[in-house]
Amino acid sequence: MGRPYKDKEKRNQTQRAWRKRNNHRYVYNRIFRQYNLSSDRYSELKAAGCSLCGNPFSKNPLRKEEMPNVDHDHRCCVARKSCGKCVRGLLCRVCNQQFIAAIEKNPALRILVNDRVLRYLDQRLLSV
Repeated sequence: MGRPYKDKEKRNQTQRAWRKRNNHRYVYNRIFRQYNLSSDRYSELKAAGCSLCGNPFSKNPLRKEEMPNVDHDHRCCVARKSCGKCVRGLLCRVCNQQFIAAIEKNPALRILVNDRVLRYLDQRLLSV
């Protein structure tokens, strides 16, 4: 572990600079810790594009909005950390935050979506 900083702002600047230089490592470490998803599996899912609409993800996302969202079944893990078995796939921001979130919050909307989407919602990745 590095030397502790006396100046909190200097420490924050150093951390931001490291994240900027090593963004891919920072993002992957966060995903691994939060979703228990290996780098190989994440790369495989990312290469396949959005699990619902099929749109490809940006190779080098510059903004948070361009990053793939890890979709998992919220009924499985109540804590912020996922077991990894409930991960369904990667979604684009629109599919995750607007479409899937609305269906999960209001189950009555399930009758309006097609069978493909319902199968996706009910699946889990068993090969973590």
